[in-house]
Amino acid sequence: MIVYTPVTLPSSLSIPSLSLTTPVVIGRSTDNNILHQDLDSGAVFYPGSVMPGKAGQIIILGHSAPPNWPRIKHDYIFSQIEDLNRVTKLFYILTTPNIFTGF
Repeated sequence: MIVYTPVTLPSSLSIPSLSLTTPVVIGRSTDNNILHQDLDSGAVFYPGSVMPGKAGQIIILGHSAPPNWPRIKHDYIFSQIEDLNRVTKLFYILTTPNIFTGF
């Protein structure tokens, strides 16, 4: 298990074609239980993912819920993910520089 120092990331993910804007938080750990807790705050930037604009993969986690699911916390944010295609515009809005280190 990789554990990272917690960092506040007041950032957001916007997908205009889905009318979606959601907060993005840095995952506090790669542990499944902790990631599930982090998902209560919005989409989760998976620990160890590269920052936008850098070489490598960005992994952002989020819940999806079935149709008519109540909008509780952030359970629904990726419910329409199947509506995306290769040309869908995604905007990752990073409002502060972010550094995270492993230990």
